[in-house]
Amino acid sequence: MSARPELIERLMTLVRPLVERGGFELIDVECRGSPGNIIVRLYVDRVGGINVDECAAISRDISLRLDIEDLIDGRYRLEVSSPGLARPLTTPADFRRAVGRQVRISTRGTGQRQKGRREVIGELLSVGEGAIRLRLVSGDVTEIGFEQVDRASPVVDFGSRRES
Repeated sequence: MSARPELIERLMTLVRPLVERGGFELIDVECRGSPGNIIVRLYVDRVGGINVDECAAISRDISLRLDIEDLIDGRYRLEVSSPGLARPLTTPADFRRAVGRQVRISTRGTGQRQKGRREVIGELLSVGEGAIRLRLVSGDVTEIGFEQVDRASPVVDFGSRRES
């Protein structure tokens, strides 16, 4: 069960300044579980990455603040971690850093031609003011407006491991 969007928004507003105070960036907030047994997951990063000790320090600060603010009904477990190699692309700056890479994008259905969700994979060619351009696996070039993007992340290719 996912949390209500307003809870996610309130959590982001509360924790973002605490995370940024340490020179980190709040990438995403997730809440999963059932009432009284919620997992609050924060994805935090910075240029050069984040280590386990830094995640633990952020967790202590955030946990104390969450207890004081009492935003979550019942028990919860807080997890703070790096978003890893498949860090979600959520801002125009994230997309600009991924130009030239393969990305996976889930879109929201908008308009008459596109109802429901759609997932596309392709090379991110450019990032404009309100949209991104992709070269799809088929070779076609398409443009997707930021307002259509539901989720986006780089495609992580570990390649095939060859013995020498």
